[in-house]
Amino acid sequence: MMLHISSVIVQVVNSALPVVSNYISLLGNASVSASDPLQGKLIVVLEAATLRDTEAKIDALKSIEGVISATMVYHHNESIVELNQPLYEKTL
Repeated sequence: MMLHISSVIVQVVNSALPVVSNYISLLGNASVSASDPLQGKLIVVLEAATLRDTEAKIDALKSIEGVISATMVYHHNESIVELNQPLYEKTL
């Protein structure tokens, strides 16, 4: 099984920023990692089982009232088994 991790820049009408941020927190496997209220920008990290699921979440972001655009800027997929492996072995 794979895990797809993506970051998305979401441009938002400034007045809608709190509502959009709250909606994103309700999406599941989506979180706002950074925001710039003056610019109306959010950086959102998404996790999904497939690329199609990722695309569906981006479409969901685009459909939120007050969202101007949602653009994926990074995508990585990796086996969940590999992600659960230690990065290095401890040596004594």
